[in-house]
Amino acid sequence: MTPFLNLVEAMRPAHWSKNLLVFAGLFLGGRMADGAAWSNATLAFVALSFAASAGYLVNDVRDAASDASHALKRSRPIPSGRLSRRTALAAAPILALASLIVAASANGGVLVVTAAYLALTFAYTLVLKRLRWADVAALGALFTLRVLAGTAAAGVVASPWLIAFSVAFFLSLALSKRADELAAARADARVPGRAYAASDMATVRAAGLALLAAATALLAIYVVEPGYDPAHYPHGVWLWGFPVFVAVFLSRVWALALKGHLQGDAAIAAWRDPVTLAAGAGLALSFARATGLI
Repeated sequence: MTPFLNLVEAMRPAHWSKNLLVFAGLFLGGRMADGAAWSNATLAFVALSFAASAGYLVNDVRDAASDASHALKRSRPIPSGRLSRRTALAAAPILALASLIVAASANGGVLVVTAAYLALTFAYTLVLKRLRWADVAALGALFTLRVLAGTAAAGVVASPWLIAFSVAFFLSLALSKRADELAAARADARVPGRAYAASDMATVRAAGLALLAAATALLAIYVVEPGYDPAHYPHGVWLWGFPVFVAVFLSRVWALALKGHLQGDAAIAAWRDPVTLAAGAGLALSFARATGLI
């Protein structure tokens, strides 16, 4: 494999799928027919993908020694030696700068969110990932910033409902990642490179499941209140699919995490699991029916 292909692999393009969250703002803000909003959201997707890859390169350089002895991570280009650390560190700032340039070509809001995303990504890599609970908060915030980049791209204001739900949902996902690592560790071991030990599993599990319940409850209250604009959802009864399928999705993620079957990343594992894929399809159908698209 050529150095260029090794660099592309180290950028983890498969993880760019997480940035599809930026398109949620188009749907939730009723901007589905707005060509300019789609263009800005696409630019936001590219900007956050470059920003994420810059963070992955720095992360893998920093953790190369410990990753070399990890069952899964040792095959990555940097810990395996297929990509030099010098090349990775040279590419990271280029990607970071490219992300800001692309974000600025969308609008000022996307630029601000992308800059915040970059800052938090590097803070996580260099410091926060080794601090218990701060690491989880950072991961949840990074996902929430993706949603906010989408609302900025669409030119809509993120509602308190969306922010509250995003915080609960993504914190639960972040905790599931730690639960997965703890489930895979020995009973008396600490998670390598993390500030968690096996004794933390009960707390991690309780907090994650509580946030699962909170995210589901927030969506249910959103439908009952109602917290939505009836003009956007003329068939609002279909919105009941939101709390149902979100509960199914998160419950399945946690079922996998508690068995150590996520292999380190809930978002990527969700693309491979038929239950989470079915829950995603259910969410899409509920939205389409609620808005009258079908």
